[in-house]
Amino acid sequence: MEKVVIYGNGPVAHTAYLKLKHDSPYQVVAFTVDEAYIKAESMNDLPLVPFGDVAERYPPDEYQMLIAVGYVGVNKVRAGRYQMAREMGYQLISNVSSMAMVAPDLVMGDNCMINAQTMVSPFVRIGSNVIIGAGSFIGHDVVIGDHCFIGDRVAIAGSVTIEPYCF
Repeated sequence: MEKVVIYGNGPVAHTAYLKLKHDSPYQVVAFTVDEAYIKAESMNDLPLVPFGDVAERYPPDEYQMLIAVGYVGVNKVRAGRYQMAREMGYQLISNVSSMAMVAPDLVMGDNCMINAQTMVSPFVRIGSNVIIGAGSFIGHDVVIGDHCFIGDRVAIAGSVTIEPYCF
C-alpha cells in the first residue's frame, strides 16, 4: 500500500482522508500544513507536522502527497502548495472514487480528486490539481485547466473549456 501525506487540516483534507482510507490503494500516514496553521499535534489520530519539516520526517522518495485544500484565494493557495510539494520532490497522487463513472480515455494530471457519483464522459482532459465534487457531470470533449475546483452536482455541457484557476 502506497503511503501518503495529506497537505491540509480543514474540511477538504478531512474528507480526502476518509475517501483515501475507505476507497483507495493509499495509506494516509500524516497531515501537514504551514506551521502557523497548526493548532494540534495530530489530526484523525495521525501526526500533523509543519510543512517546512515534512520532507525530513516523510521523505519524498518514500512518501507521496495529496494537496487537499479547497478554493481559498480562487485556488491559488492549493496551487502554491502544489508547486512547493513538487519542488520538494513529492509525487502527487490523484484519486478517482470507485463510485464515479469515468470514460476509459480520460486524460488527467496529478493531484486530482474525482468524487463519488460523478460521471466523466469520453474525450475529457483534466489538468493537474483539480477537485471535482460529488455528483457532477462532465460532458464529452470538455477540457478543465489546472488548479480548478468544480463543486458538488455541477453539470458541464459538452465541448466546454474551463480555464485554469476557475471555481
